[in-house]
Amino acid sequence: MMHSDINQERHVVAIDVGSAEIRVCHSIILQDGYVNIVGYGHCQSSGINARGISSIEKLRETLSTAFSVSKKALDRVYTEKSLVDINNPMIIVSIGGSWIYGRANEGSTEVHRQVTHRDMEVAYNNCRALNKKDFQLITSCVNCYQVDENEHVEEPLAMMGGQLKVLSYLIYGNSSYIGNLKQCIDFIQTNLQCEFASTGFSAANAVVDENEKKLGVCVLNIGASAVDICVYDKGDLVYCGSSRKAGSWVTRQIAVLNSLTEENAEKLKCMHGYAWADLVTDRDLAVTAPCVGTGLETTIMIKNLAEIIESAYNEIFTEVMQELGTNIGNMNIDMAAGFVLTGGGAKIEGVDRALSEYLKQMGADITKVRRAGFLSSTITGIKDSLDPYSDAALVGMLRYSRELETHESQVTSDSVFGRFFGGICEWYKKEM
Repeated sequence: MMHSDINQERHVVAIDVGSAEIRVCHSIILQDGYVNIVGYGHCQSSGINARGISSIEKLRETLSTAFSVSKKALDRVYTEKSLVDINNPMIIVSIGGSWIYGRANEGSTEVHRQVTHRDMEVAYNNCRALNKKDFQLITSCVNCYQVDENEHVEEPLAMMGGQLKVLSYLIYGNSSYIGNLKQCIDFIQTNLQCEFASTGFSAANAVVDENEKKLGVCVLNIGASAVDICVYDKGDLVYCGSSRKAGSWVTRQIAVLNSLTEENAEKLKCMHGYAWADLVTDRDLAVTAPCVGTGLETTIMIKNLAEIIESAYNEIFTEVMQELGTNIGNMNIDMAAGFVLTGGGAKIEGVDRALSEYLKQMGADITKVRRAGFLSSTITGIKDSLDPYSDAALVGMLRYSRELETHESQVTSDSVFGRFFGGICEWYKKEM
């Protein structure tokens, strides 16, 4: 889909930096607000692992490769005569795992008779003034306002009162990690506008709608080295965090218990794995794989493989529940919409059933679980090339860029993303 007037179109690139793969998506933000995906590429990560960036040089090369692959399709669509400046895109980069810190905060200001745009800006900036050592603010999501004793106000402008309060959820990214990522992006092209977004928050806004957020929902983005957790209650973002055991933990358990390389264990998991062992009804099904060191073939029963995977996922779920218990256990959140699973670790068959059964065994009130699908009504182009699990964060970031181009926030800040996130919750309530 292309628009007849492209003078206001914008080239935006979303980059999801994972410890297993790096994924890049080129898009054009159309004048009518749609996101047209015109380029996509991914490659195996190098220079980054579960513990962070291990080699700037290798990560630069990996990012450059993924960027080049994805840009080939873009170049076929947009020529040098195009009015879209494809050589100076806005870059949005994801950050997840332990490199993210989130917390709720509020800011307030006195009001002289009626709430003005200026009052809203001051309250919002006061809310954002919370500093955290070694971290910098990347996301400030306005949940609601309060005017005097009038709580949970969606639109305070022109309301009578003496005090305006804004309640937000703030997400920070590790400053050193961001600085190193920015170095790598500059290697691709210098002087690019580069912003950062939470992986979990991005993925959540690609796969859950406003109705689920109002009911209460927990999104688990299961990556290779971390599970990014995002919780909504009554439409508000209330928690964004992570747990460390994830997809690579499952792979390692398969490798250790069967004397396999992690590479071969990963292949077995992806090709023959089930996260819920009861899905394997034929106990005679088996595969062979070379043992580490000797190279001799070993036979692995599919049923036994599934039992290992199910047990490993149960450990992942246990860690996730501990994180939720520690951070939102006293918030009285309904979470009636249950859990939504996305990320590469959600692709394995039976993972939704495994979590549901785990929750039942734990005596949880909520056992509703589903795997993700895109909310793609505003996305056009080669969207079918994207995976609804592994590419959820990419789609979420592109939805953000659509918001940047098509909606005006009620507040301003020194950051483009500050302007966006100040109004994002209000926009989603209208959009969904």
